[in-house]
Amino acid sequence: MNTEQVAESAATEKEPRGPKKVVCAVGRYFKKNWVGLLYVSPVIIGILVFTLLPMVTSLFDSFFKYDGITDREWNNFKNYLRPFTADWETFSKSVGVTFLYSFINIPLTMVLSFLLALFLNQKLKGIKVFRTLYYLPVVIPTVIYGLLWRNFTDVQYGLANSVLNNIGLGSFPFLTSENTAMITLIFLNLFGLGGGMVLWIASLNGISPELYEACDLEGASWWQKLVSITVPMCSPMIFYNLIMGIIGSLQTFGNVFVLTNGRAGPNNSLLFFVMNIYFTAFSTSPEIGYASALSWILFLIIGVFTLIVFKTSGCFTGRILNMEEIVTAGQAETRRKKAKVKRGVKISVSYFFLVLLLVFFLFPFFFMFFKSFMGDKESYSLPVRFFPSSFTLTAYKAVLDVTLLQYFKNTLFVIVFNAIAVPLSASLCAYGFTRVKFQGSEFVFAIVLATIMLPSIVIQIPLYVIFNSFGWIGTLYPLTIPNIFGGGAVNIFLIRQFMRGIPKDIENSAKIDGANSWTIYWRIILPLCMPIITFIIVNTFLGTWNDFMGPLIYLAGKPENYTLAIGIYYKFMGGLSMKNYPNQQMAVGVLMVIPPSIIFFIFQRQLIEGVTFGGLKG
Repeated sequence: MNTEQVAESAATEKEPRGPKKVVCAVGRYFKKNWVGLLYVSPVIIGILVFTLLPMVTSLFDSFFKYDGITDREWNNFKNYLRPFTADWETFSKSVGVTFLYSFINIPLTMVLSFLLALFLNQKLKGIKVFRTLYYLPVVIPTVIYGLLWRNFTDVQYGLANSVLNNIGLGSFPFLTSENTAMITLIFLNLFGLGGGMVLWIASLNGISPELYEACDLEGASWWQKLVSITVPMCSPMIFYNLIMGIIGSLQTFGNVFVLTNGRAGPNNSLLFFVMNIYFTAFSTSPEIGYASALSWILFLIIGVFTLIVFKTSGCFTGRILNMEEIVTAGQAETRRKKAKVKRGVKISVSYFFLVLLLVFFLFPFFFMFFKSFMGDKESYSLPVRFFPSSFTLTAYKAVLDVTLLQYFKNTLFVIVFNAIAVPLSASLCAYGFTRVKFQGSEFVFAIVLATIMLPSIVIQIPLYVIFNSFGWIGTLYPLTIPNIFGGGAVNIFLIRQFMRGIPKDIENSAKIDGANSWTIYWRIILPLCMPIITFIIVNTFLGTWNDFMGPLIYLAGKPENYTLAIGIYYKFMGGLSMKNYPNQQMAVGVLMVIPPSIIFFIFQRQLIEGVTFGGLKG
């Protein structure tokens, strides 16, 4: 054997081949990137266990005839063909209802919430109070939303029809007619414009005042500033709201489920796609396989519409006009003189319309408040009264029983657990993506963001099966444990955006002093992130307090573990019929609205700043 053969033989022995080579490569990767992977491990585990595994399970089940109890029976592609053949009537109805609602609701709420934000973005005394009151309908839990509007629009005992009858217009069917149910639902959604308002205000606050000052010096009109400055600078928020609006509208469930009392409106006029999936999966004769196929069809629909929006994203990129385009020099001086005169008039007109519009927004909630102080018989009396003849606490004494307190304890436990787990887990992952670079970090982060577009129903059905095998159904574990692992893609994104704005000189100085990555994260970065952390804690509180679908699916049949949302639904709405007196229903509504309203009032600034810092500003 010559020298070349010996060298070649030695090289062959040193360099592993086949599976061994792959193992070595994986080992080298983890050795090199283990610190970054450790920080993002919660979200990786969360995606693998609570997203990828359910997705694979759901996709697998979609090819079987499966009820969640008996053995699976191979069904080929029949579950995917069934919506277009045997089940076409129901399927087409649910698609049509969902699309009609989305095409009307998304642009309507975007435009009106933007106009409301413009109105509430003025520097006026007491504007914080106005913002809180306008936001009040948003913090109302889904179940209370249903209780309120079902009482308000009731054909016989609802205040709305009582007023219409008194002025000679006759009763309006609202939710009891297939011709008016959709109109009513879209109209009721207008009372939730405060949610979009907060996002728009955050975006507006991100616009430099210098741009407006330059326009004012040139005498630009309000309309010219709106078209040339405000709208172009808010283009990222337009894009964001459109994406989230599509995802949200195509997954409409909770508010409709409660409004229709677990049904889908007269003649399935409010049979949304997700409701169809829910009824299929959780009926007395469950069809998990078919429901899984429907879930993947929904996922495909959302993906197509989202892709279309991304492909046309250039339409949402605005261009700021220069001063010559905004206003001519000849107009400037005249408009500057008029502006001084109009300032006082503008303030007076603003307050007038703020109060007038606020009365419209809060009138139903005044109804809820005053009705809660009526006696039992008076709450059912005709004609319907707005003010009680005498204020009494009868309703509050009736609803404040042991079971309601137990529901509150369960809810409080879930809130406290999630309020700690979500920001800690999300901030840890965000730090790994932002400050501890590792190979493949951008790819992993892209996967994390992609989960935002995943319809919750796609994973909730298989998660139910998985949790049931763990013995978790009927416990609080499904509402808490998953939040340890990543804290949600949106929260990771928001904290990551905030961290990117923290100067690296701070942590470089700490490294020079011998601080490791954990010390930097815990003692430097995390305290600096408290504005966005506060935002996430408040958001987590509101989301947990209002959550209806999760408890509905995972707490079935275990009243001792009910949260307030699902407990109130079964206790005061009975699942199938109205229970208790209207005054009692309104009393529990008032009690459940108070905590989130206080939270929003106290942390309003943090909520708005959190969105701004999170990178959703213009």
